[in-house]
Amino acid sequence: MGGAGKHDWDADGPARHVFHSGTRGWTDVTRCAREETMAEIGRSLVLIGLLVALVGGVVWCLGRWGFRGLPGDIRYEGQHLRVYVPIVTCLVLSALLTGLTRLWRWLTRKW
Repeated sequence: MGGAGKHDWDADGPARHVFHSGTRGWTDVTRCAREETMAEIGRSLVLIGLLVALVGGVVWCLGRWGFRGLPGDIRYEGQHLRVYVPIVTCLVLSALLTGLTRLWRWLTRKW
């Protein structure tokens, strides 16, 4: 029954081991996939963290430089209440991010 049959079976079902030429030898395919997935997740988390830090730095600098919003943003300050609704700022940021996203997709499209 052994030899070069169709299937190799272990206790859990079909074997998930693949032979790599060179020094690696036999490798568990599912373990390699998990390692690659974890590396991708880690890389993504680092990039997201750097992006959040960058946005935080920009907002901090704008506040220190005196930016208090765009004309058209609603601001109300009462004796015990302060309300700020940045409508125009949200519209400008939305248009800017949409433009950047479309530019990114245009530049990275597959030929």
